[in-house]
Amino acid sequence: MSYPPNNNQGMQANYTGMQQGPGQGYVQSPNDIRAQNQGSYPSGMQGTGSYGPAVAGPQYCLPQVSAYAVSKKVVSMSGGDWKITDATGRIVFKVSGRVASVRDKRFLRDPSNKTVLRMQKKIVTMHDTWQIYSAADTLLATVKKSSLVQFKTAMDVFLGSSSSSKNADYVMQGDFLDRNLTIFQGAQQAALVTRQITFASVVVDKDNFGVTIFPGVDIALIFALIVIMDEVYVHHDSD
Repeated sequence: MSYPPNNNQGMQANYTGMQQGPGQGYVQSPNDIRAQNQGSYPSGMQGTGSYGPAVAGPQYCLPQVSAYAVSKKVVSMSGGDWKITDATGRIVFKVSGRVASVRDKRFLRDPSNKTVLRMQKKIVTMHDTWQIYSAADTLLATVKKSSLVQFKTAMDVFLGSSSSSKNADYVMQGDFLDRNLTIFQGAQQAALVTRQITFASVVVDKDNFGVTIFPGVDIALIFALIVIMDEVYVHHDSD
């Protein structure tokens, strides 16, 4: 299949102003980002309230751009080693610890620790394939590497119960290890992963990174995809 253009130049062009926010290591507010990037949102989603595919649920599809900080612990024996917060500092999601989880499974949970999505690796595959399930155990999406040999992050996402479609619903490209990644929905940007945090309520360290999600995109799905990329590219599928 054909992929969108390499994201690095596009990200720099679209987000030039984001590097000049107040405070070292921070960028401008979500409202500033939204104003600067009109036209970069998926078609028909410029703050009109029109939603894209609600994978985890319509409550996770927001009509405006949203910015988040992901804080990771290297090792956790508790129920969560990721904390995902919004610009107000409110916890939006947690991710179950790798030690506490069953092997080859991760869980995206809400602030009350209720499971939102389960991510599970398919054991016998050639393309590092993971599947995303609802809390009710419905298969929602399949995620797999675009090719066997890779030097950069490239993964395809197929919604529903089949991954045999020629065209992926989402494509992830960039360098996840460097926190420089774009998630595309078709030819349009759906989300960005960067080292920049878009608000000053988080203490930045090497295990924190920022995520910007465009209007209408299912935020729970995006974080499930980021967790899978962490498993594939950082932890090499549950060492």
